[in-house]
Amino acid sequence: MAEAFRVAAAAGTGLVVHWRAPGPLSIAVADQTIAARLLQVIPLDAPWIKHLRGGGLFHRIPVAVTEAIHEALDSPEGETLRFRDPDLASATDNFKTAVHELSNVLAGLHAPLDGPLTYFEVPPEWKRTDRERFYQALQENSRAAPSALKAHQDWVNTLNEKGLLI
Repeated sequence: MAEAFRVAAAAGTGLVVHWRAPGPLSIAVADQTIAARLLQVIPLDAPWIKHLRGGGLFHRIPVAVTEAIHEALDSPEGETLRFRDPDLASATDNFKTAVHELSNVLAGLHAPLDGPLTYFEVPPEWKRTDRERFYQALQENSRAAPSALKAHQDWVNTLNEKGLLI
């Protein structure tokens, strides 16, 4: 570790500058910082993840869940968070892609025609008027959720393998 540090005296000022040469230690610290930030935005036990784990047909999704999914996607998008470790970068990109696809699918849900806005749904009238569309929407919702959960699990496993889960 001593080789990773160098000391240079600034000419005539008596100032001593310490710097660490780029290497595995600095990469690990950078990845720890990024992991900590992402885990603040997307905690391991996030309510929307718990809801998706509950399974079901996903014909009706609570507003709080859809909002949390959109927030989870939007928060890291505005920041430049890129893991240096290629496995972490790949797992994070796959997770973000899966959540983006889930978000797009859920964006196709509709507000109920009556009552308070507490959920979005595949319109039940489609079951009578356009059965194919109704079942296709259910199938898309039911496929996107497990895909996002699998990508989340792969991401968490990769974080754990790299020692970034505390």
